[in-house]
Amino acid sequence: MHKKADSFLYNLPKRIDMKEKIITYAKEQNIEICGFLEEQGRSIFVALFPYYTGPIKEIGIARYARLTDYHRVCKSYLKRIGEYAKTLDGTLSYERSVDREGNPERYWAMRAGLGFIGRNHCLINPVYGSFVFIGALLFSKEINGQNHCAELLSPCDSCGRCLSACPTGTLQQNDFSVCLSNISQQKQLSQADHALLLQNPRVWGCDLCQNTCPYNRNPKLTPLLEFYQNQLDNLAIFQEISELSNREFQKNFQIYPFTWRGKKVIERNLNIYQTKKRTL
Repeated sequence: MHKKADSFLYNLPKRIDMKEKIITYAKEQNIEICGFLEEQGRSIFVALFPYYTGPIKEIGIARYARLTDYHRVCKSYLKRIGEYAKTLDGTLSYERSVDREGNPERYWAMRAGLGFIGRNHCLINPVYGSFVFIGALLFSKEINGQNHCAELLSPCDSCGRCLSACPTGTLQQNDFSVCLSNISQQKQLSQADHALLLQNPRVWGCDLCQNTCPYNRNPKLTPLLEFYQNQLDNLAIFQEISELSNREFQKNFQIYPFTWRGKKVIERNLNIYQTKKRTL
């Protein structure tokens, strides 16, 4: 009798918890790197959205800004996953978080075991490097199930390549006010900022610290098809930017993440970048 009972219990199908079901569903949507953590009495689902599409030509625009706006791509996937979670528990609600001010998304991802924070302050995943966007679902309560991923220990201590690659001393001084990416997005530039942009012209953003990182030497290509569409390969698209009104600029370039800043910033940076290139 005991043997039969043991055999019956052993052959019962394993109960899959809700977190595991959500992670399985996310992976079916090509969201390969994801996990959970708990904070303030609720579960947070965190996912990485890799965006490396292969080698690209340098045109003065950061890789991420040359692709379809990651806010809409990430939020679309998160909504799909959030709605699936609600089919498992009708009392559940959620909020989406993608680059939301005040939310420590990098640290959530780290705590969920999805990567470690590098000396360039980026989240680095061993498979996709730092070319990843981070998105989260903040659920209204704790979801049953285990958090299977442990935090990764950072091996980023003695390389220093990102520090050497930064031309403004941002990483060396831990002063992000002089980060080229930050400066390129400012509406008004101080004399010092203008001088830095003249010395290191950028149309939008900066990838110097990421491009030198060993973890970005050969990252896996993104499985997300949205990031292969509408890629900016050259600056010809901006040829008639001076003739556009700001509204027309917003309409023509709305698919890209730099549009929110408006035409004038892009036009100013573009003029600096092209003037510098002509003098080289």
